[in-house]
Amino acid sequence: MNRVLPGLLMAAAWLLLSFGPAALMGIVLLAATGLGLHEYFRMAAPALGGSLRACCMACAALPALAAFGGQPQMVLLGLLAALFGLLLMGLNLYGREEELMELLGSGALAVLYIGLCSACLLLLNAAPHRSLWLILLAAITAGSDTGAYYAGRRFGKRKVFPRISPKKTLAGVIGGLICGVAAALLVHALFRGPMGFAALAAAAALLVLAGITGDLAESMIKRCCGVKDSGTLLAGHGGVLDRIDSMLLAGPLLYALLFWQGLL
Repeated sequence: MNRVLPGLLMAAAWLLLSFGPAALMGIVLLAATGLGLHEYFRMAAPALGGSLRACCMACAALPALAAFGGQPQMVLLGLLAALFGLLLMGLNLYGREEELMELLGSGALAVLYIGLCSACLLLLNAAPHRSLWLILLAAITAGSDTGAYYAGRRFGKRKVFPRISPKKTLAGVIGGLICGVAAALLVHALFRGPMGFAALAAAAALLVLAGITGDLAESMIKRCCGVKDSGTLLAGHGGVLDRIDSMLLAGPLLYALLFWQGLL
């Protein structure tokens, strides 16, 4: 129940926010971005001092902040500003090579992995039919996680990247694909979205694979840093990054697919 109740509460909150004001969802997404960056830098760059870490977090958050208004071209400016900010901080660290490379390496990954990917979630939140896309993304992610869990427990034998995630199995991936696509089609049937049936099924399969990649990527970072969870904020669910790792890669892919389909 320590996992089930918080999970149900988070699902209900996401549903309400998806149908609520876009600005409110945007504020929540920005807050999640900030918390995720705090967890990330605490894991990946423990040697950076307090003020320096805060500046890195601020730089990495710039693409997401730039996306709040829903204008994609502003995200590019946010990325450029983040790059300049990291390089300027690096100039002040010249001569302290270990800190310098930790700042540049972990900072650049944070800009792309958290800042840019969160920016795409914010752009989805400002897109036409925003409620549909947000619910679709959450349904695919939740359906994939559920299908992977039960299929992996029942049929899982062959491991996928066992050194990174020992519980991930090929059967779990297949179960996640089936349930993720099924969840997408259910949302399509309920809300009658503008995307065609076959295109949605193909997109959902790609989004499931992106979500699994995001989950594995965060597990890889945690293993490299020697931690089990990114944080303890969410009872039974670890930290914020542990909850949004799949969405961080699936969200940008969904935005790109919708752009390619001319639905933005």
